[in-house]
Parts: sequence; C-alpha cells; structure tokens
Amino acid sequence: MTALKIQSLDVMLEDKPLLQDISLEIPAGSVCVLMGPNGAGKSSLVKTIVGHPNFSVAAGDIQFFGESLLEKTPDERALLGISFVFQSPREIDGLVLKGILYDVYKKHVLHKYGMTLDEARRDKDRRKELSPVKFQKRLTELFEKFSLHPSLLDRDLHKGFSGGEKKKVELIFSLLMKPKFLILDELDSGLDTDALKTCAEMVVFMKEEYNTAVLCITHSTRLISLLGTNEVFVLQDGKIVERGDESLAVKKEKQGF
Repeated sequence: MTALKIQSLDVMLEDKPLLQDISLEIPAGSVCVLMGPNGAGKSSLVKTIVGHPNFSVAAGDIQFFGESLLEKTPDERALLGISFVFQSPREIDGLVLKGILYDVYKKHVLHKYGMTLDEARRDKDRRKELSPVKFQKRLTELFEKFSLHPSLLDRDLHKGFSGGEKKKVELIFSLLMKPKFLILDELDSGLDTDALKTCAEMVVFMKEEYNTAVLCITHSTRLISLLGTNEVFVLQDGKIVERGDESLAVKKEKQGF
C-alpha cells in the first residue's frame, strides 16, 4: 500500500519556483532517503508535505493513503499520522517535558476514537488508556529502552539537553503517536556514533511496530544502512534527477553531486 504519493508537484515560495515536476511514491513500512546539494529543495519538499504556509503548490498533488493533503492544515496532517522530526529542536522555557508529552498523547488518543475529553473520561477503556499513572510508566519504559534518563521528564523541553537527547526526545514524541508517516530532517546532525545507532533503532522500531513509512533527509551512508533504506532519491535544482537503492548513496558520497 502506498503511504505517500507525490504527482507532478510544482512548488513556489512567493513568486519563486522551488520544486518542479516532483513525482515519487513511498510505500507503507518502507524507508526512503532524500539526498542532494545545499539549496536543492530537500527542505522545501518536506515542508510542503507537512503544510508549511510559506510554500504554495502551483501544480500537482500530494496524496496520503489516497487522500489529497493540499486543503488540509498542518494540524490536520499531523492528526492523520504525519510526524516531523526537526534537524535542530528548539529549547522552550516553561514547558515541562512530561506534561507536553502527555498532552500530545492525549490529543492523539482522543482523535483516534473521535471523542471529547469528557466522553473519554466516561468510557472505562479510554479512561484507563489516558491514565496519567499508566502513561508515566510507559514513558519511563521508553526512556530506559532508548537510553534516556527519566529525570529529563521533569525538565523544560530540550533545556540543556545534549544533541542526542534532543533527537531521541523528538522521536519519543513521534513514537507516542504511532505515526503512519515519519519525516526526518538530518537526523544524524550533531549525533555521536552511539546516539545515531539508538535513534536509528527507534525509527526501525516504529517501522516494524506500526508499519510507519519514513522519508529521511540525510547524506550519512551509515544512517542509510542502519535504517534499512529501500530507495534513494537525489534532488538537484528542484528536480529529482536520480533514484536507486543504497548503492546510489555510496556513489554520491564518493563522487559528489
């Protein structure tokens, strides 16, 4: 089954053409990588997928499990199951990590069952699913599984976190929503060898547990290998100029773009 299908997509930023005639398909449960030189349009493409308001679609379509995304807001796209892990997560004062993680999880559960919070509280099964005690236990298990210290849960979002901790926490946000489609923007940026391996394991966990499709912007052949990449797309001057398997990434690492 195709998770994301992009057909003949042209994208503009104000009056400037950024992407031209982009077509690709990403099956559910697969990992695809987007490569290309700086300014090729990689970030423009993923921002268009998530609905960034500065990018307008001039032609073509983006379909998510057969449904066009073009009229949907970023929040609506997120609730459909599209998750985005940023290259440089921001530190936010006053937002305690465990609180915002619970809010995101609660919103996901309520949307999944089409319930208000009051309705969920009156439903025995949903009330149990939304139990803060149960949620705290689940968080602690996930933090331990992926080498994050549980004390981070009581700190402000990303405040004083290492690069690896920030990326892992962002992946925890995604994991709690059981995403259908996960976008990773330079996941390897700022990570040491051990942190990169753990982050890759988190992505593979989502792929195997939830059949999550993954689109990853990276030039790291190690990450490409760790993720078990199915297809590589090379973007240059706003167009897809090559596509292939992992060997294409190795070739580009040696020869450049």
